[in-house]
Amino acid sequence: MTIAIMVFVFPLLDIHNRIQAKKEMALEENGEIIQQTIDAMHARLAAKKLKASEDFNHGISGLTKVRDEIAKISPWPWESGTLRAFLSAILLPVILIVIQQLISRMM
Repeated sequence: MTIAIMVFVFPLLDIHNRIQAKKEMALEENGEIIQQTIDAMHARLAAKKLKASEDFNHGISGLTKVRDEIAKISPWPWESGTLRAFLSAILLPVILIVIQQLISRMM
């Protein structure tokens, strides 16, 4: 049982770490672009170029939506039900054996 858990979990932990690192990198890049856009917008506003500031507003709105979508990405390489099904497949026989042993001791 321990080997089954290790074979299932250890490779997925490495994949999880990779996905998490890529997610953090994407969020950092997005944050830098947002900051650059805000800085450029401030420069345009200071120069009284208000028409261009509307375009920046749309750009920041789009970048914020991208940031929100990146944040929603799960760093785990499986659906939420997969882990639950795996644990059920591993733990259910163990629980049944324990219950069987308890019943046999009572009789």
